Amino acid sequence: MSLRWNCEKQGCYKDECLPDWGCYDGCFPRGIRPTDVDGALEINGRFLFLEAKPSHSVTAGQMTMFRRLAALPDATVIIETRPASDTRDWLILDGIRAEEWQTITLEQAREWLEWWSSYR
Repeated sequence: MSLRWNCEKQGCYKDECLPDWGCYDGCFPRGIRPTDVDGALEINGRFLFLEAKPSHSVTAGQMTMFRRLAALPDATVIIETRPASDTRDWLILDGIRAEEWQTITLEQAREWLEWWSSYR
């Protein structure tokens, strides 16, 4: 499920494969630069955005974007940390729930995602 990259054989993923948005420096106010979303999907007009972080380290600008995205009708954002065990911390942003990190198992995450994908 996580990205596996061998820098010695494949080069440095971050430096060689991610887009260099520096070509647009100065186009946006306050030094804003594009960010990415790790995963996105649409089912029946509903959108789910997934962001994986090594810790609870979401920049203020990215968190603002995720909150605003989650406030849109039929949009949910999940930010998760991936520790080296079967548990992970999830923050679900959907404009309904209180913003509170919760520790869940992979099985609980899978159950929630199955519920979300079947919810109408």
